[in-house]
Amino acid sequence: MRPVYVHASGSYGTRVTEAPADLKAALREQTGHHIRRTNRFIDLALLGGHRCVQDRDLPSSTGIYLATGQGDAASSAEMVRRSHRDGITPMPFEFINVSSNAAGFTLAQSLGLDHVNLMISRRRWSFEMSLQLAMLDLAASQCEMVLLGAVDECAMPLAWHRERLGLAVETAVGEGSHWFLLSREPAHALAEIHPPVFLKDRAALERLLAEHGKSVSHSSTGWNLAQEADGDNDLPGQQLDYLEQAGYYDTNVGAGLDRFLELAAPGDRWLHVEAEYGSGEQAQYAVLEVVRA
Repeated sequence: MRPVYVHASGSYGTRVTEAPADLKAALREQTGHHIRRTNRFIDLALLGGHRCVQDRDLPSSTGIYLATGQGDAASSAEMVRRSHRDGITPMPFEFINVSSNAAGFTLAQSLGLDHVNLMISRRRWSFEMSLQLAMLDLAASQCEMVLLGAVDECAMPLAWHRERLGLAVETAVGEGSHWFLLSREPAHALAEIHPPVFLKDRAALERLLAEHGKSVSHSSTGWNLAQEADGDNDLPGQQLDYLEQAGYYDTNVGAGLDRFLELAAPGDRWLHVEAEYGSGEQAQYAVLEVVRA
């Protein structure tokens, strides 16, 4: 599979230590419209997506691929709590807004798009999996361009949110909406993204690192790998730490890609490695490789 090219990016991301910020004002400033009957997860997707697209006219065959780990966590949790605790039936728009494709649909509607629209939800590697699927559709000419997003929100109270994610009580958490406009056209691109590589064990990762080491200028570990005592010891190049600023959310690799695009010089190469642990102790790995144009 051939690389694809990043032609625009836009995002919203922050660590969360108290009630998350209201996004309605920022969204109204970005779009010039008051978008009604949306919840916060949809607002997150809209804000990042519009910051990426700005005033570009996108081809009608532009697909939307939204990667998320938790999806609409806050509204879903609140709806279940009220239904179970108080016996309150959800209002129609409350129920519609927590369906899996509501955020992507609302973003497509606001951008005037009517093409492929997918939400890929997976606790680990949802961004990498979504990127792989988007690259396949671009290669098959199913889409002329792709709007690829990484979106996860914080749900209050934070103690419950950490428990839901299986995090320690002191873990810094965050939320974000990071979007990238992709195509197969290299002209005027910001960066080149290679197909994600999935590796079955540490030995395979070490072989890949040995092959790529001399050409890599920056590298980063995902959250899982960063928890290992020597998780980043073998990574080549300058360490690009985005986790401290972003806090934990399942798709915070989008914050890492944003940071690389912001800091890198032309020709710089970034390697991002994340681990996933199955039923046993043996880790598997996903590797992203991005070259700044």
